[in-house]
Amino acid sequence: NEWHLISLEGSRGMSLNELKQQIRQQTITGNVILHNTLTDACKTLKNISKVEDRVVAFGSFLVVSEVITRCH
Repeated sequence: NEWHLISLEGSRGMSLNELKQQIRQQTITGNVILHNTLTDACKTLKNISKVEDRVVAFGSFLVVSEVITRCH
């Protein structure tokens, strides 16, 4: 299991370090990988994912719409 994190700009977004800290506080296991942009995260996931893997994007509607638009 891996967590690929990006930050969102704006007052509601968290920095990458804040997100990583939140994940670690939740006793969630797996690697935490930080990406500077959504495009970087999409490229990485496309390169490392296998057919049987599951990639889940979550957050606000803004996050999900960006993933659908830019990572499809």
